[in-house]
Amino acid sequence: MANVPSARRFIVVAYDYDQGDWGAQRVFPDGGLPGLWVVDKWVLHYGGNASFGAKVPGDVQREMAALRVYEQSHLSRGWRAIGYNYAVGNSGSVYRLRGENPSGATSGDYEGDGIPENSEARAVLWIGGLGQEPTAQAYAAMSRLINDDPLLLTVHSDHKSTNCPGDFWREWSDSFVVDSDTMPIEQWFQMIDALFVGRPDEFQGDPEYWKHDVPTDSPEWEDFWSAFVQAISLES
Repeated sequence: MANVPSARRFIVVAYDYDQGDWGAQRVFPDGGLPGLWVVDKWVLHYGGNASFGAKVPGDVQREMAALRVYEQSHLSRGWRAIGYNYAVGNSGSVYRLRGENPSGATSGDYEGDGIPENSEARAVLWIGGLGQEPTAQAYAAMSRLINDDPLLLTVHSDHKSTNCPGDFWREWSDSFVVDSDTMPIEQWFQMIDALFVGRPDEFQGDPEYWKHDVPTDSPEWEDFWSAFVQAISLES
């Protein structure tokens, strides 16, 4: 099943606004930017100095305007696009930026495995800055986003010496607990791997196949099988 590993590259996460909605200059699909992309963690950022996007909590238009400012700043540095994969605003909105593409804003090599974090970290921007406080809606939106793909959660200051993403998000990340109703993504991958061991040609895209001979007792299997079928369809 040659395309099973490639299906791991893009996990469908929910967002409220896409690039075209907030007025991005660079619009591209998931996988539209070249480079290694094997995501294994989340990294939280903020927008740097005080951001006008956070001055009026709940104002989507101000948040979109802030994203356009960030994008222009990053393009002026010669970056291929805005440096983050997704953004969260005080309105509780989630914005798609680079989406499922290599990041640009997370430096370093967190694990020391020789792979730069821009190739394996999903960078999430809070549209606010130093000294500004996230709203309850922002925290809830960040939780929703991360629980869509419950990987290791880190903050930018874990990777380098920086104030980013600020004390509020550092404290929040220290206490964050992945939704107990969500299967860890690595467990899903193990289930997928087990399904195809010794019989890589059996899967024919049948969404009912999970009922026949699936080597798992997990009550969550049906939901994850449906997601897997969708991922295969996107990759084929």
